[in-house]
Amino acid sequence: MMGRKQLINSGRSSQPYHSELERHQSTLNITDWIIFFSETILDAQRVTLERIDFFIQKAKFYDRFDAS
Repeated sequence: MMGRKQLINSGRSSQPYHSELERHQSTLNITDWIIFFSETILDAQRVTLERIDFFIQKAKFYDRFDAS
């Protein structure tokens, strides 16, 4: 993905991702890599759900106090 812009930035460094990827490149056992990658995806989904909930609550707040 070199040269492509990232559409969404989680605000987290990509260093742990690259460190884990490099650590698991030298072996055929990818179990630890799959676990790391799955946990990363689940964390990203959790953060996304928290952001969606925040935006919904914000919209409800503004709807409640709408002057029109």
